[in-house]
Amino acid sequence: MEAQLYSHTKAFARVARPFYAADPVLHTTALTALDNVEREGTATVMAAIETDGDVRGVVLSEGSWPLAVSGLPTGCAQPMARALARAATRAPAAMGPADRVDAFAAAWTAVAGTTTGVERPMLLYRLGELRPPADMSGELRVLGDAGAENGARTAGNVVRDSAGTAAGDGTAELVARWRLAFKAETMPTAPADPDPLDTVRALVTAGDTIGVWTVAGEPVSTATMKRPGAGMTRIGYVYTPPEHRGRGYAAAVTAALSLRARRAGIPHVVLYTDTGNPVSNGIYQRLGYRLVAPFREVTFVDR
Repeated sequence: MEAQLYSHTKAFARVARPFYAADPVLHTTALTALDNVEREGTATVMAAIETDGDVRGVVLSEGSWPLAVSGLPTGCAQPMARALARAATRAPAAMGPADRVDAFAAAWTAVAGTTTGVERPMLLYRLGELRPPADMSGELRVLGDAGAENGARTAGNVVRDSAGTAAGDGTAELVARWRLAFKAETMPTAPADPDPLDTVRALVTAGDTIGVWTVAGEPVSTATMKRPGAGMTRIGYVYTPPEHRGRGYAAAVTAALSLRARRAGIPHVVLYTDTGNPVSNGIYQRLGYRLVAPFREVTFVDR
């Protein structure tokens, strides 16, 4: 069983995309990364294991983000690690289902002269029956539109269809600051963002929807919904600034974006949570999200 490394994105995508699309929930992050590298040419690692024409395992990394190993079964970890090491590949981190990350980490540290560093445990959830909060008022404003035809607005304890209100001047700048704060709080090992405002604009241009929940015209919370692909979209970067926390605004903006996805006919709506945050896990479970699997991100450092 040998791994093949790819240098051409199109050739790799022909192998990887059908493999990932067969389970878009499990491979949600890898599909997003594949979209990005096809569009921007930012791949740093592209590799696959094939046996008799069947794809057995796939890994991918985009820029300085962790190596996505959701597509690498535990039995493929050692041959993949050996192939990457022979090619002098740099893998600063790995991310995926916990058992697959553990298997790759054991194989990689054995051949690459590294040891594991920071670990970030997560949980992957998939939306079942959406149960929006019944006691929130406010309005969803949006930057961009991830393919959803309708949004959601909560007013007077009733959730109803709405196209959402286009976000006004200054909203992109505010979202950029909030995304920085979110990364500082929850993703300390994530690659630095040299220009958060450019990132927000690029996300919207790429087809993502950035939702901002407002109360009496004041922005109080935000979340981002990725452009759908393979029947899947992912909600992330859910952030409420400290002065507005404890009032259900994160639940409101997440529910509103979830409803947009449902109304657009997207069958798989997923999100990640921090395993150690009972508040966010409780919020998403009450909204109708159901656990898929424990995930993990682990960094590698030189011995």
